[in-house]
Amino acid sequence: MAVMGSGSGDAKKKPVQKKISDTSSSKKTASEKLKLKNSPIKPIKKVAPKIVNQHQTDALDHALEEAKNQVRESPKDPYARNMLGVAYRNKGMTDKSIEQYQKAIDLEPNFILAHYNMAIIYKEQGKIEEAISAYIKTTKIDNSFGGAFINLGNIYFSQGKTDQAMKAYKNAIKADPKDAIAYKNIGVAYLSMNRLDKSIEAFEDAIKHEPSDQESQKYMGIAHRKRMKLRSEIKDLYESITNNPADLNLRTSLAEIYHKTGFLENAIGEYQVIFDMSPDNKNIENIIENIQKELDEY
Repeated sequence: MAVMGSGSGDAKKKPVQKKISDTSSSKKTASEKLKLKNSPIKPIKKVAPKIVNQHQTDALDHALEEAKNQVRESPKDPYARNMLGVAYRNKGMTDKSIEQYQKAIDLEPNFILAHYNMAIIYKEQGKIEEAISAYIKTTKIDNSFGGAFINLGNIYFSQGKTDQAMKAYKNAIKADPKDAIAYKNIGVAYLSMNRLDKSIEAFEDAIKHEPSDQESQKYMGIAHRKRMKLRSEIKDLYESITNNPADLNLRTSLAEIYHKTGFLENAIGEYQVIFDMSPDNKNIENIIENIQKELDEY
């Protein structure tokens, strides 16, 4: 699934707040980028598109010259340096772009747009740690910059650090409680963990704030179907346990499926029954403690 929207393509004077697009291609939409059948769930990128019209190379050249002129006129203006960095990036000259962003930061260390734009380029270049550092710096300068939190969360999600990704997405919601993209990404993260109820709840929030969001509707449908199938399996196990209440193997299977599918409260309850039936089993006690930690964390 994916996260997008807050401002990222290249931030100029102020971050874009509601554009959903992909940094690698200004023409591709989120739905075109996300293919669940043949690829893992991915968070939507919350980044604004590059300032590029692929059919107007002359316009890019003109924009670059204009930005250079601004720097000549005001060499100590961080905004002018940032604009020149944007113009270089749109021409594919990333090294020169980074150089200008760095000069903007040298002129004004807390110049948020330059830090943000640096993070975008670092991510594109595969310099993940540098991108993380730049996004974190951006959020420290302004903790209401939701797009930076979402892009940071996407990196963590891609690294399998779901807990850190979730915290970043939730910080994006603190920055903008109506941010549908942030809710969508939380839904994606929960879905990846099989926390189906939580996932559906997040997708419902996303749709509430963006009723036309087909991606959230699609993934919510997937979560509903998975939940229906699992509930059928759980029902069969539960009926078997009703007929054989002392069968620890059946109860363990039920507890495991509860845990695996994200029904953590149910898993704890079933493991507690198992522990009460076999109090000497310290391993069960450890499992309960670990699941409780998961529950508290999310």
